[in-house]
Amino acid sequence: TKEQLGILEARYSQLQESYMQENERRKKLHNQIQDMKGAIRVYCRARPMIKKELDRNEPCVVHRKDAMVVDVFKEGPNKAPKTFTFDSIFTGESTQDDVWG
Repeated sequence: TKEQLGILEARYSQLQESYMQENERRKKLHNQIQDMKGAIRVYCRARPMIKKELDRNEPCVVHRKDAMVVDVFKEGPNKAPKTFTFDSIFTGESTQDDVWG
């Protein structure tokens, strides 16, 4: 019924919010453990395309697949992308607060 659907949708929203909060908590704890261990972390920050590249309609060669993986495309005979994994990835749209916050 509509009433049951409404209850389930509300519960789904609550679970999504709870999941996001727990995921953030897990990330913070993971980072604290990494800091205590003295582990080296590697981050990727792709710059935004510059006006000259945009004016020439050049394609963006860095594509973020998920939170930790990027593909880098190149022109030439071997056009297969190279895949790189990082501890975190920041795109050209990321702000200073995103990176350092």
